[in-house]
Parts: sequence; C-alpha cells; structure tokens
Amino acid sequence: MSSTDYVGYCFGSLVYVSGLAAYAIKKNKVSLGIGSLFGGLAILGAYEASKEPDEPFIAAANAGGLSGVMIVKHMSEMKRGSKASGFGITVLSMVMCSRYCVNIYNGLTSAPTNKK
Repeated sequence: MSSTDYVGYCFGSLVYVSGLAAYAIKKNKVSLGIGSLFGGLAILGAYEASKEPDEPFIAAANAGGLSGVMIVKHMSEMKRGSKASGFGITVLSMVMCSRYCVNIYNGLTSAPTNKK
C-alpha cells in the first residue's frame, strides 16, 4: 500500500475553490472553467500519485499545464496594464510540477522492483 498524496489533494481543492471564488467575486466564467478543469485533474492526478508514487504523470502534466496557462494569463494582463491576479496559484502549480517531476525522476532512476 502506498502513501496518500495529501498535498496533491489539497492543491486540487485549492485550485478548484480559487476558480469558484473568482466566479463568485468577479463573475469570471473563464476562471470558473479553468479552476474546475485543472482542479479536477489535480485531484485525479493526486489519486493516481497515491496509487503509483513513482509515476505521477497526470499530476505533473496538469500542474505544468496550469503553470503555462497562468503564466500566459499574467503576461497578457501585464501588457494591458491591469493587475495580475492568481499569482499564488501560479507559483504553487510550478512548485507542484517540480515536486512531481522529482518523483518521476526518482522512480526512473531507482532499481526496478517486481510488482505483483
């Protein structure tokens, strides 16, 4: 039995709730959609990372994708001169992507084991 990825579940919940909050405060449907999509995929990725901690491919791809989407969003907001919101989620998604990539690297470099 492998350990549960509580940090991944918290990350997915935070992304989802952030999307809901952006919709509730600013009536921003795009933030609701992005928060729902990436939050749900983060929770799915955390579930997969709990089953296979050395192969969290869904979680790493999701966190990297969210980082990319948020960085592009911040760059476009800065070009328009408006305040960039969601900077904390951007940094957190980059940290989570790094965390999952380290787990993948450690899983690829470790000695193979017989899984039954």
